[in-house]
Amino acid sequence: MPVCVNGRSTEQLSVYDRAVAYGDGVFETCRLIDGQLPLWSYHRARLLESSQRLDIPLDIAQVTDAIARVLRRCEASQRLSGVIKCIVSRGSGGRGYGYTDDMDPTVVVFWAPMPVVDHKPLKLVICDQRLGLQPALAGMKHLNRLENVMLKGECQKKGVEDGVVVSIEGNIIETTHSNLIVQREGKLLTPRLDRCGVSGVMRQYLMGSVAPSAGLAIEEADLSLAELESIAGALTCNSIRGVHEVAQIDTVKLTTGDLLQQLLQAWRSKPYPDASGGYPC
Repeated sequence: MPVCVNGRSTEQLSVYDRAVAYGDGVFETCRLIDGQLPLWSYHRARLLESSQRLDIPLDIAQVTDAIARVLRRCEASQRLSGVIKCIVSRGSGGRGYGYTDDMDPTVVVFWAPMPVVDHKPLKLVICDQRLGLQPALAGMKHLNRLENVMLKGECQKKGVEDGVVVSIEGNIIETTHSNLIVQREGKLLTPRLDRCGVSGVMRQYLMGSVAPSAGLAIEEADLSLAELESIAGALTCNSIRGVHEVAQIDTVKLTTGDLLQQLLQAWRSKPYPDASGGYPC
């Protein structure tokens, strides 16, 4: 499998790496299509912003060089589509939470096959576990993903693929692996993510490019669980899985409202930005 760790073709990582000890880092999961990463500009921006917020001195050239190396191996082995995962940790260090400015970040990049995606409208449960609030980490795709592991475990025990995740304040935030867009009172809304949750790149692409191209606007808003029955449909969005209609959330059956249908049609006409210029786009 094409993999690169700090510029070397190896799967070995130091036991002292802070990704292992503390989840001290961030990651990006990028869709690979015909040898291109069409959403890379969004992933790159989030990776840089998150690293800066965590005070990790990332040189983005380390990441782009590693991706280019892995993509060359993908091309040689005819793995032109799939998933490219990029992991950046603060680097290796001794025991203790403290860190020093001279630590060299660890950069890991590898290819993985596409997950199996069912394109039928989704039936979601409402997860019992609630998301904690941490504005300092909100929006980032950091390596501390124990909440998501537990949420996914809950869904597996319930025999479902995915579920709606609610904060401890009672607000709908996302699903276990995707963002949400709903229609309510003639507007397209997506949950506000300034206190918890992940600001997904497909969500950013829909808000900043797809919706405006269709004459639509997606607003961020607080959506309480109590307001679930007032929405006129929902979509999930994820950079790997794409955009999907939601048929049901717990016992609430949903139809896809007119604005959501327009958004879905606009996305289907251009599901990813044009990456014909090559990598990095």
